[in-house]
Amino acid sequence: MLSLAAVAAMTLASGCALNKPYPEKASFLPNIQAPRIADTKVKPLNIRLKVRNTRVKAPFEGKSFVYRLTDDHWETDFYKEWLTYPRDILTESTVDYLAQSGSMAMTSTEDSLVEADYYLEGVLNGFYLDKRNPTSPTSEVSIQWVLIPNRPLSAANHDSAFWSKDYTQRIQCKDNTSQAYVQSTATALGKIFESLNTDLIRVLETSN
Repeated sequence: MLSLAAVAAMTLASGCALNKPYPEKASFLPNIQAPRIADTKVKPLNIRLKVRNTRVKAPFEGKSFVYRLTDDHWETDFYKEWLTYPRDILTESTVDYLAQSGSMAMTSTEDSLVEADYYLEGVLNGFYLDKRNPTSPTSEVSIQWVLIPNRPLSAANHDSAFWSKDYTQRIQCKDNTSQAYVQSTATALGKIFESLNTDLIRVLETSN
């Protein structure tokens, strides 16, 4: 009787564990506000720019949200993730933003069949939610951009960097929700793209 009671208790416990509800996965995509060409009033430069696929540093390659809990302790969230990989978010958002700005004659991804005058490469060095101060979580985005002229293979310094700059934005979240983190990330990316666009215009205007 004791054995039967023990088996019944184990079965009941197992049934409770199997029926325990787990949180569903949630996917998010930052909504970055790109400028409208009509609002910029900038004459496009006669430059064809291709944005190469973004490289992403560890531990930010995956879709899962990354949290920084202490200086040396990082954590990924299995249930909260980006809708696509960070490399795709950054590459596509960069093309969309620069194309919408109207700064260049053409802005496209690297698989375009149109010949490019310059290539833009991005390295995502930081893409996380900083929770070291639990009462004031902050979204951090850090990107290095490299501009490379498209020269013939015989040209000197072929595929060498023409211009490079690091950009970092830290935007405080309005609360501790995932939606607030996504919004602050979108704001950070928008500010970086705005600065990048301004710098590209300045650099290319003086070199062409």
